[in-house]
Amino acid sequence: MDYPKSVPSVGLVNGKFVDENTVSGAPGSLISASWGNAVTDELLAVIRAAQLDPKEDDLDQLLEAIRYIVQDDAYAKARVYNKEEIDALLDSNSAPAVVHATSSKEGIARFGTMAEQVGGVLDSVISHPLGVVTLLNSWFSKRTFSANDYIRIPDVDGGLIIQWGYVWKPSSDPVAVTWPVAFPKFFCRCIASVGGASIPLNAVSTGTPSQTGATFYSNSGGTGWDISYIVIGW
Repeated sequence: MDYPKSVPSVGLVNGKFVDENTVSGAPGSLISASWGNAVTDELLAVIRAAQLDPKEDDLDQLLEAIRYIVQDDAYAKARVYNKEEIDALLDSNSAPAVVHATSSKEGIARFGTMAEQVGGVLDSVISHPLGVVTLLNSWFSKRTFSANDYIRIPDVDGGLIIQWGYVWKPSSDPVAVTWPVAFPKFFCRCIASVGGASIPLNAVSTGTPSQTGATFYSNSGGTGWDISYIVIGW
């Protein structure tokens, strides 16, 4: 759609219509019947596509029709259409085939259920904020801890495991300890210290720790003495 530039003697000035100049005698622009009909038909096509009855005295029908097409048709929200596609939609007033969105393809998708989001099927559904919270809670579930215990972050297979605890050291003899839970794949590091009724004279050696436990060595020991430890692995 454009100004009727191809109509002979149409009288456009700078590409636009002008009124007759009664002072200078310059004629006004010519609006031909063909161009006027074309403009009217194009506007009516939009109004009818919105399932409205054209009314000569209703000056808001075009706006109403555009709002209907843009807001009420779900397919118009999914993506931007080019002129040819819009023309086709106006002609048929029907939605194009629905394309299911994935991580590599535009389209539409629904919010996933809690089970779907926690289960990791987010390639076919959209994550909802409540699902994210549920997912985090499943990874970092609330629980109570004891003096000898562990936590896995996140709480799934392969997550980092931090363990802690203590073992009594009644004498200077070595003392063996078993971790609260065995590391499924790898032991990384153990830090231990001696505690007791007075300042210890010797440090503690962790020996050769494994995925299941260690033997602590220290010349300190006696009633009320213990060895506290933190151990990391996965």
